[in-house]
Amino acid sequence: MNATKDPNATGIFAEFIWRFLEFGTVKMAARPHIFPTYRAYRKKLRRRIAGAVNRAVRKAKADEQLLIDQNDELIDAIERSR
Repeated sequence: MNATKDPNATGIFAEFIWRFLEFGTVKMAARPHIFPTYRAYRKKLRRRIAGAVNRAVRKAKADEQLLIDQNDELIDAIERSR
């Protein structure tokens, strides 16, 4: 069991009880928080994720081109030394 700084130890049980709070039970009304928050920020989240993916792809392409250029320089150096 992980230690917690929470004096009521609710942090330990949060992973277990969130679904009861979100969706309710037979004896307790739902108190949704996770999905309404997600729905409110869905467009912003998608834009940020798409932006992060695009930046990663551009960086990977630039890194690939750098490796190709370095490889070409090595090949040229080897051919000149022959």
